[in-house]
Amino acid sequence: YADVEGLTVCKLCPKGRYQNNPEKSSCNICQAGYFSSVEGSSSCTACVQGMFINVAEQTTCHKCPKGYYSTTEGSTACIATNIGYYSSIEGANSQAAVPTGHYQDVTGQGDYLPCPLGRYNSYTSRSSCEKCPLGYYTNIQGSTACSQCSTGQFQDSLEQNACKKCPEGYYQNYAAKPSCVPCPANQYNALEGQSSCQHTPTGHYQDSIGQKSYRPCYNGTYQNYAGRASCVECPVGTFQNKPGQSGIMACPTGWFNDAPQQVKCRICPEGYYQNFAGTSVCVKCSVGYRKDSQGASVCTAVAAGHFQDQEGQTAQIACPRGRNQYHAGRSSCTVCGAGYYGDTVSSKICSACNTGHYQDQAEQIRCKECPLGFHQHQPGRAACIACPAGRYGGSTKLY
Repeated sequence: YADVEGLTVCKLCPKGRYQNNPEKSSCNICQAGYFSSVEGSSSCTACVQGMFINVAEQTTCHKCPKGYYSTTEGSTACIATNIGYYSSIEGANSQAAVPTGHYQDVTGQGDYLPCPLGRYNSYTSRSSCEKCPLGYYTNIQGSTACSQCSTGQFQDSLEQNACKKCPEGYYQNYAAKPSCVPCPANQYNALEGQSSCQHTPTGHYQDSIGQKSYRPCYNGTYQNYAGRASCVECPVGTFQNKPGQSGIMACPTGWFNDAPQQVKCRICPEGYYQNFAGTSVCVKCSVGYRKDSQGASVCTAVAAGHFQDQEGQTAQIACPRGRNQYHAGRSSCTVCGAGYYGDTVSSKICSACNTGHYQDQAEQIRCKECPLGFHQHQPGRAACIACPAGRYGGSTKLY
């Protein structure tokens, strides 16, 4: 260019200016986004992608700072990175997507942030992280996924970095659950973090859910199976006097129980017996038998000379005079027949009338003397014999 008259040579356009036409008295200014780095330029050069100039008449371009980029030539300004994106270098011509496990919630950033504990991101270009759902957790930063809570554990809150153990009395047999399950009645759990419950042992029970222990069967009951919600009443004829038992005891002979759920047996009373174990009743002593003590397994036969005509008796009855009983265990006495007598009680046998005597009636306590004119030379007769013709009996008791 030539800005005065009489010049012998043209002047060079200074840096930051240009002139693309001849015979000009001045140079043009390079506009923002363009530059001229040498004197005598006939044109300005556009800033390349990733660089910019925001004022005119410049000799060089500036790199876009971190967190910004430029995608076109001749840029007068750089573009701030979007949320979910970043630019970590100067002079970037594009923005980079935030990788999985990370996020960026502010524009114009040169870096990204890791997802905090309890959060994750499985996608790129995210401006926030997802909360771990119920039943899941993550205990590391920058997670791309949450981990399942194991069996025996649970998580009932969002955004957690650990799982909780199932408490005592509860269990969880599935992974990734928000709660635990109470142990059912008949089971229990004494420990935390269990994937199953334990059956109550024999002799014990549990009738409530969510329990950490079991209960012993109380006296008068038992349980011979494991895993039961109740105990069994001891049936009649049995008993149990200790808690926590898996079996029952039969009442011994001479004892009984006529009601269930008993802690002891009852003794058979006098006049009764029981010769079998495990029974609910005692048996009356039969006629001809007696028992004068408790707890008998057998009754005693009444002695000879005695009888008992009632059941369930404690004593024997002596045969009265005029009767006898030769055998033991009888329910009645035998009448002394004609020609016999019984003058004492408890007689085993009747006595025969002596010679010179007779008895023409039964059940008598003494014999009669043969009257005058009669005799009897044999014992045990029911009548006397008249003296034959030619003889006489001048006294009684003749034989």
